[in-house]
Amino acid sequence: MKNCPNCTRINEDKAKFCFNCGLNFGKHYNKSIGRKEYCENCGVNLATNAIFCIECGTKVENNQNLPIDDTKVENETVTLCIDVDEKKKKTKTKKISVNVGQTMQFGSYYLPEEMGKTPIEWVVLKNDGEKMFIVSKFILDCKQYNTKNSDVTWEVSTIRQWLNDDFYNDAFTSGEKRQILETSLENEDNPKHKSMGGNKTNDKVFLLSIDETQTFFQNDNVRKCKATEYALNNGAHGLIDYSSVWWLRSPGKDQRAAVVISNTGNLYLDGREVNAKNVGVRPAMWISL
Repeated sequence: MKNCPNCTRINEDKAKFCFNCGLNFGKHYNKSIGRKEYCENCGVNLATNAIFCIECGTKVENNQNLPIDDTKVENETVTLCIDVDEKKKKTKTKKISVNVGQTMQFGSYYLPEEMGKTPIEWVVLKNDGEKMFIVSKFILDCKQYNTKNSDVTWEVSTIRQWLNDDFYNDAFTSGEKRQILETSLENEDNPKHKSMGGNKTNDKVFLLSIDETQTFFQNDNVRKCKATEYALNNGAHGLIDYSSVWWLRSPGKDQRAAVVISNTGNLYLDGREVNAKNVGVRPAMWISL
């Protein structure tokens, strides 16, 4: 996914024009980074100092990597805290420039388990200069929404407990935890079936809602998500390209179902039974800058 620099809407990686405002990505020159960001021929994101597009081979014109004026990108910079010595309570920091629609690394989790933990990649959905809204680029694990097939809302679901306890403690260092914000969540009813979303909740890590998914993902192609090998090994149902089904926190056709995004990216409002064992988890959260 990539963010339109003109209207900020998220577009597909290979889009040549913004679906919302019509901006020609290939013609856009980003002054803040001193170069073109996208290939004029195929629309993909260009590597820094690229002379040719790695996707289609088109020669890149006027793409010198000019010095960056830090004041121009201050609101697009995030500080990542990494623990160095817990006993001495020292941390080191690393600054990276992250735009909406781009990816960043934060925390660590398993890809295949035998490899140990590797950095988690996140897609930036929103950046207001003080905090960022991010969602994992890949489906990281496979969990039941609720271990019992009973009436449930997000507030009392076992997946909420897992995300804010086991996953939170396993994936993030103490320094990273200090950057993760507790977020007050609205849990809306299902617009089709009127099943109840339940009470507001306060969460560090959560799943996206129907409303958030429709706001930040324009179509099926950008909602489609691949599962890691670890998630597939834990039961996530994947296609040949590893695209898999993933949970939203919103209720499905009744209180015993939760909405899912299908392995083709379709927003399935009927949902799956909450105790389904082959649906993936794509965590989301707000972090401070």
